[in-house]
Amino acid sequence: MADQPFQPFGVIDIGSNSVRLVLFDGVKRAPASFFNEKVLCGLGRDIATTGSLHPGGRKNALEALGRFKVICEKSGIGNGSLECFATAAVREASDGADFIAEAGKILGHKVRVLSGEEEALLAARGVLSGIPEMNGWVADLGGGSLELAAVRGGEISHTISHPFGPLRLAGLKRKTILPMLREAFAPFKAGESAETLCLVGGAWRNIAKAHMAQIKYPIKVLHHYSMTAREARDFSDIFSKQSVSSLADIEEISARRVETIPIAALVLRELIDALKPTEIVISAHGVREGIIFDRLDPKERDKDPLREGAAAMAQRRAFDPEVGKEIADFAADFFAENEIFPHRLVAAAARLSDIAWRDHPNYRRANILHAVLHAPLDGLSHKDRICIALSLYYRYGGESTADAKAVVRVVGAEEQKKTRILGAFMRFAHVLVGQAPGILPICHLAQNENEIVLTVSQGMSGLVGEIVLVRLQALGDLMEKTVRVEVRDYL
Repeated sequence: MADQPFQPFGVIDIGSNSVRLVLFDGVKRAPASFFNEKVLCGLGRDIATTGSLHPGGRKNALEALGRFKVICEKSGIGNGSLECFATAAVREASDGADFIAEAGKILGHKVRVLSGEEEALLAARGVLSGIPEMNGWVADLGGGSLELAAVRGGEISHTISHPFGPLRLAGLKRKTILPMLREAFAPFKAGESAETLCLVGGAWRNIAKAHMAQIKYPIKVLHHYSMTAREARDFSDIFSKQSVSSLADIEEISARRVETIPIAALVLRELIDALKPTEIVISAHGVREGIIFDRLDPKERDKDPLREGAAAMAQRRAFDPEVGKEIADFAADFFAENEIFPHRLVAAAARLSDIAWRDHPNYRRANILHAVLHAPLDGLSHKDRICIALSLYYRYGGESTADAKAVVRVVGAEEQKKTRILGAFMRFAHVLVGQAPGILPICHLAQNENEIVLTVSQGMSGLVGEIVLVRLQALGDLMEKTVRVEVRDYL
């Protein structure tokens, strides 16, 4: 498959707390960002008291936009491939219109001011782009507002915007903030419990990072990190009562977000009490990704982001991406759905099964484990991510060394056995084909209750050398089955 033309797309996000430029590798189902810069300006710092944008924040924001314009121009991003938007602080400030006019002149591009409902809708679409199975509520906490959206079956049914951003509430006492939150969230208490509460926003991500550190979680990917509602509620309760000076000592919390953390934690605690979710999930996707998702046609939106992301990663890094695709098809013929993992996870592992080929042989297994554990892949839980990574670790002959032991405990013994089986399958398939496409489609691997049978044509029988038999036997041993090779005149 030929490389797709590089058509970068830029998003400039003018928020109440920060101004950010993100450059993506295109408008596609699984976009990857290749540049991401944030300037914490605090535009909305004074909005609750003065009704205007913070003067220093305004100056810093406009300077940042000037820099972003140059970067976009030099990156080949023009009007048709750039989206600029502003949120709560700008839409509510008395001088917001003047700021937008000045920002538009600097950028040479129209700046769209999102309503609270639009912001909630785009945040939810961004979450769905990365977590398609999401059911419950999406909550996006910015510096100036809190946006909520109900999501079920891929549909967004209800959006709400509340003026509860940490910058807006800064300076108010806890006893003043609590009644405001409880009054606003009271209607939720009469409704049904939410299955999942999905969190978007930098302050909440910092709280999740601190939780990861406390429980010594083995990977540092925030996207799709999950906690039980009780864990998140108790952790938020503690953080909501901490002083800024005590939070400043926590390494995982950004120094420039320390002041917002107690209020963000208080909002989260009250939201959990009101919505009564069973699970809390962190999303690295929000409005910016929602803007890209919004531009896709329905067929593109319906694609599996894991399959698309794995295919794109393989295109960049595999020796021959077609071999990985053929191994995915070979696996689908051999394993029943959910026999080890769902076909989509098996296919993703197969597509990524040779991305470490350039590495030194002594380091391939460790490098591929680390690469997949931290890859920007969507559409999979952390448990799924670890299972794919371990399968590839075993595909390169890894054992349960220190590289893998830390993550094995997350998935458990049963899943680890399955990852060994999938790893052995890919290890066998790769040695059978020797990196040459076109071989697997004319071979057949089948299994019954007691044995695994590899069938090849008479003309291809020379493929089945000693190392192929060794790898086939290793797969059979793990599956507790005998193995056999059949040679036929034709298949």
